[in-house]
Amino acid sequence: MRPSIIALLTDFGIHDHYVGVMKGVILGIYPQAQIVDITHTIPPQNIRKAAYTLFNAYAYFPEGTIFVAVVDPGVGSSRRAIAVRHQGRVFIAPDNGLLTYVLSVPASERPAAVELANSNYRLSNLSATFHGRDIFSPAAAYIASGAALAEMGGEAENLTQLQLPECVISGDLITGNVWDIDTFGNIVTTIGRMRWMDDRLLTLQSAFGAASESRTLDSQSLAVAIGGQLISPLVKTYAAMRDGALGTLIGSEGFLEIAVRDGSAARRLDVKVGDPVQIQLKA
Repeated sequence: MRPSIIALLTDFGIHDHYVGVMKGVILGIYPQAQIVDITHTIPPQNIRKAAYTLFNAYAYFPEGTIFVAVVDPGVGSSRRAIAVRHQGRVFIAPDNGLLTYVLSVPASERPAAVELANSNYRLSNLSATFHGRDIFSPAAAYIASGAALAEMGGEAENLTQLQLPECVISGDLITGNVWDIDTFGNIVTTIGRMRWMDDRLLTLQSAFGAASESRTLDSQSLAVAIGGQLISPLVKTYAAMRDGALGTLIGSEGFLEIAVRDGSAARRLDVKVGDPVQIQLKA
């Protein structure tokens, strides 16, 4: 069966015509496409946020899905437009590091990347400022309709990479950083993935970098240090926190989060993306 789902992620917002035009181009080439919006409210030019969002979304789409991710401050420059087959899906994006986190996930086969250089799979009147319309959307539509990835252009090597999130486990100290701050002000860290084993014990295995052994942790015997405060213990739900209190828990993707019950942890702690976070294991 030919793939038909095309998922869009951009920083174009919802007030201008850009996203609608991309959908029009896709449907003009492949009317059978099922178009899904992941989000179009990535902060402008924030490649890291786009990479984070795509990483946390892609696995919930079926194999065969084609992702078009356009956060492209280098549009019209020498940066490449690429398509990559990985984990049974196709990812189309500028070569600016946006695909770093997705491509760091191990797979049975090496990612296959091509540069979108074949003019037959672009719009004819190529602009210097809207490659989402002129290059990325047509490529997605043609691939969805059955065109082979290799037809799009030659192999793309040495893709641009962002720095991978860190989760360092050393003795009685686990260190990471603030990875994201969501709409609610919850602080998502790079410490994970973590899974509850029972009401008290959980496991931790670093989600990035070289494979590491799983570490078992006692939720009652650890404290989280962030923004000059020490918070303990871990709880399982937001509702388990006292009203207005700081708490720590494991988010839906398995990463350590810091939250405030019915409030903003980021505002309370005055932290930003990249700030350090530690888990201190008690004796």
